[in-house]
Amino acid sequence: MDANTSTYELSGCNICYKTKDTPDMLTTSCGHIFCSECFFKWLKEKPNCPICRAQFTTPLSGELEEELEHLHHDIEEYTSYRELLTQGIIIEEERLKNIYDRESNKINTLNAEKHQLGRDITVLKEKVNNTMQIYQHIMNEYAVKQQHRKKNNMMGLIFKMR
Repeated sequence: MDANTSTYELSGCNICYKTKDTPDMLTTSCGHIFCSECFFKWLKEKPNCPICRAQFTTPLSGELEEELEHLHHDIEEYTSYRELLTQGIIIEEERLKNIYDRESNKINTLNAEKHQLGRDITVLKEKVNNTMQIYQHIMNEYAVKQQHRKKNNMMGLIFKMR
């Protein structure tokens, strides 16, 4: 171990002291260990190692162009995918709207039929009540006629017996 090396270097981040087994650890080209959060915060401020001040090399312009080309390609793919999803969503929304409209029409038709059936039931109840009144009237007349018949039969028997 040299004079610039601490025990923390060997076990984790040299800034926040997270341990090496943390999943976001990285090792610099100069061999120092940092968690990615601390390293990239530092790198935004200075392009050197926070421990030994070794300068980090910048990527070659060809590497940058290649990475930029990959990123543009990814963006085009994602844009195309997003457009397909948007079209699919629009088609699905239209399909669901049509289903909703059809089902709403069915519900409206059923409600209209329900109201008509309610009116029909009311009319039938009135007819049943009228029929019951007529029946009661007929039964009353029948009962009166039966009483007259019985009375006449009794009178006939009384006359015969005399």
